[in-house]
Amino acid sequence: MEKQCLFCNKRLIGRSDKLFCNVECKNNYHNINSSDAEKALKRITKILKANREILKEVLASETTVKTTMEKLEGKGYEREYLSHIKEVGAKKRKYYYVIDYGYRFEEDGTLTVVKAFH
Repeated sequence: MEKQCLFCNKRLIGRSDKLFCNVECKNNYHNINSSDAEKALKRITKILKANREILKEVLASETTVKTTMEKLEGKGYEREYLSHIKEVGAKKRKYYYVIDYGYRFEEDGTLTVVKAFH
């Protein structure tokens, strides 16, 4: 059975495990097939960086700060984008983190913003 280049469909000559007829076809194939994933990764990374900067700005030089989700969202915070969630302490309070800045929901509906590593 004759093998064909994955990009241009030309007949392949040479090694039995060869997938592309030349470097240009290989690069074009990978550029097209990885571009959607790369775009998504760049977009998500940009959002996470922006979310982290907002939390950092709100916290400033304080140890903790009270605020609301509405205030964060007013600054452009996107609540769906977090790096991790951690339960802390005997009460197992949930903290929502964007890298090293995070917050927890209080009973009165406010948020307490913290820095994970001081």
